[in-house]
Amino acid sequence: KYCLDCSPFGKHNTIKLNDNPNQKTHKICSACNEDKKNNEFYITSKRIQSLCKNCHNAYLIDKWKKRKIMMVEKFGGKCEACGYCKNFASLIFHHRDPKIKEVSWTKLRLRSIDKIKKELKKCQLLCRNCHGEFHHPELSLNPNI
Repeated sequence: KYCLDCSPFGKHNTIKLNDNPNQKTHKICSACNEDKKNNEFYITSKRIQSLCKNCHNAYLIDKWKKRKIMMVEKFGGKCEACGYCKNFASLIFHHRDPKIKEVSWTKLRLRSIDKIKKELKKCQLLCRNCHGEFHHPELSLNPNI
């Protein structure tokens, strides 16, 4: 939003894309092979990535799903309390001791496999229902059960 001269962050935190009149304004995504404008790509370290934003995001979502499936399988593939095993999206890694929890799955999925395994050793695999009942037993609809 600032030019290189007015930026409150200085010149080190801004990237000039069109300082060269010969610079291309479009690029072909290496995944979808579509010709797209440069602003449809993520820019890192003065370099435009080879995947467009849509393909890059789809790649990451697929990678994170595969990581979760791999970790769910490593932890038995089912809820430790009731045995539910129909849908991996309904299975949650619950920290046995919240005091030793370093990060949640949403942050953990971005780390290396070794760091993921180390953190998940502190967890048990629960379905969403059992996880909710574990955290809120006082909300039972039938207190006799």
